[in-house]
Amino acid sequence: MSRASKLRLGPILVALTLMGCSTARSTPDGEWRRARVLQLVHGADLADGKHDPCVASLAAAQIAGHEFVVVRYAQGRWARYRTLPVSPAVNASVGQTLWFNLRSCALAQTEPPA
Repeated sequence: MSRASKLRLGPILVALTLMGCSTARSTPDGEWRRARVLQLVHGADLADGKHDPCVASLAAAQIAGHEFVVVRYAQGRWARYRTLPVSPAVNASVGQTLWFNLRSCALAQTEPPA
């Protein structure tokens, strides 16, 4: 590689790195995401939720006894979907915006807990 091409490649790599850093969004602890509720589902009606990491760890009896929400959230420029158990403290309705934690699958009504 010639010196001239190395000199041209440097600014391009710096620009790409900065562009990636500016598009990455972080929430207070890096794990909370804002999501839109698409559907409310009773556990007994949940069709094959075992593919979702928030449902896969639950036993069949726990799934049947819970209410769940299907949410859509952004990860980069892509839309992702997650099925989450709803706690009694969260009032969820279709179209509502909620916060959820990617690791613990916890839901929050408004701002994520600090």
